[in-house]
Amino acid sequence: MDIHFLHDYNLYNINMSSKEIVLSFSECFTETPRLYNIHLIDIQYFYCSELKEGNIILDIEIFELKNITRDDFDKIFIRETDGTKVRFDEYSGKYVFYLYSSYGCYIKAIVQKIITTAVENGEEKTLQ
Repeated sequence: MDIHFLHDYNLYNINMSSKEIVLSFSECFTETPRLYNIHLIDIQYFYCSELKEGNIILDIEIFELKNITRDDFDKIFIRETDGTKVRFDEYSGKYVFYLYSSYGCYIKAIVQKIITTAVENGEEKTLQ
């Protein structure tokens, strides 16, 4: 799943429900920005830190949990500041989602499904 095109986009909204989190992004520095949403579905773990006005995305990485090494897992989750110990073999989700920014927040999640959509005229269209 390639979503590196969101580099330098602004994370402008996080909408949370019991089983889904929708992250909304807008293109920066343009009068008519393109909009995208990432749906994180069936969340087993979610951590977000340092929300600031103007959360500019540096990169988003997605790993299949079954393919990630313990070292890579620990590099992502070792930096928790909320006191939660995230153990390598504790979760059965399918994906590890890691968003880091050049300014603003960090988001780490373990989820069962990820859907990326483009938003055009208020309608969402799923991207492949």
